Amino acid sequence: MRRRTNAEWKVALEGDGDEQAVALTDLRTYLLRAALFTLQRARHYVGHLQSSALGELAEDCAQEALMAILQRLHDFRGESQFTTWAYAFAVNTALVAARRERWAPAPLDRILEGSEPLPSPVRDEGGPPDPERRTLQAEMIAAIRDGIEQHLTLKQQQVLRALVFEEVPLDEVVRRWGSNRNAIYKLLHDARRKLKTISWPAASTSRKSSVSSRRAGKIPDGGGTNVQEHRVNRSKLERLLRLVARTEDEELSCTACFELLPQYVDLEVSGQGPDARLPLFRPHLEQCAVCREEYETLRELARLEAQGRSPSIDDLRRSL
Repeated sequence: MRRRTNAEWKVALEGDGDEQAVALTDLRTYLLRAALFTLQRARHYVGHLQSSALGELAEDCAQEALMAILQRLHDFRGESQFTTWAYAFAVNTALVAARRERWAPAPLDRILEGSEPLPSPVRDEGGPPDPERRTLQAEMIAAIRDGIEQHLTLKQQQVLRALVFEEVPLDEVVRRWGSNRNAIYKLLHDARRKLKTISWPAASTSRKSSVSSRRAGKIPDGGGTNVQEHRVNRSKLERLLRLVARTEDEELSCTACFELLPQYVDLEVSGQGPDARLPLFRPHLEQCAVCREEYETLRELARLEAQGRSPSIDDLRRSL
């Protein structure tokens, strides 16, 4: 395939005749490579599929990404490499498809309704628990439970439960509810903002180590606990506390994150320090697992391309 500048890509794709046909063929090759690369990294979602099925899924994702790019070609502003911008569509499409394959048979309706039990906790090792830590833990758990039950709407409770406690991909909640990423992310953002206003249990000066744990988004040792009549292990509650502590009044939407993703990745890969230019981008990644996964995949793909080590389509097919 011939290498093109951003301007050459746009001219060729917006044109007609042989030049456009060649550009479309080349672009689809780029997209297929990105889709295969993404599915290879996403084996934790699609490991149950045969390699032939994965190859077909990659072909479908590449075609879907191509159609999306052609519909949004006018949105490309040249703030990144055109290929990075195009890769983002293929990565997104492939990850959404992979998550759907993994979660399609899961009892997500029961999870959202709260009728599917959460995993049983694993007790902490390391000797008998400190009574003061157990007391503070109980106070913090009660505050979390009350905050969820008294301050959040039913939809917010369902989203929090699915995304934080069960680690269901946001895309799957979107699919089950017939919604979109921005709406579900806003539900969770509003829930985190409400929980951030709660006054967490105070601690006496004799509990300095427990206070430090609380400020770090940790719950003192004491094993698992019970939230909304379901067993939840301590690590998931600590994750919730960290997410709440890092919540800002202004956060990027998932759509805005996707639009900035190619620019951020190209700046990072070229060593130009993207956070100064795009300060809201990384905080969104800390809150949104699906956007973070897409960023990590695109970054690795762009890094390999910048180093001249992009895997071939044949190699990727053989690795599935």
